[in-house]
Amino acid sequence: MKLQVITDEEKQIDINLPTILLLNRVSVNIICKILKEHNVYADKKNLIKILKLCRKYKKKNSSFVLLEVDSADGEHIEITI
Repeated sequence: MKLQVITDEEKQIDINLPTILLLNRVSVNIICKILKEHNVYADKKNLIKILKLCRKYKKKNSSFVLLEVDSADGEHIEITI
């Protein structure tokens, strides 16, 4: 998984993480715990299904953009799996 942040000031932040590190059941438990602390409730079964679909898609295709955001400040954030 690649996280890329580009700002107006021509600073670029690239973070590369192993995809399997984020797409597993342990990560789902940690994510659900953190979300619960912020009063956002997510169903673990649905998150696991979403992660399985992401892994299957990743195997068939080399990569895909999971999230792409452009802010009013000129920052560009892109998460690629």
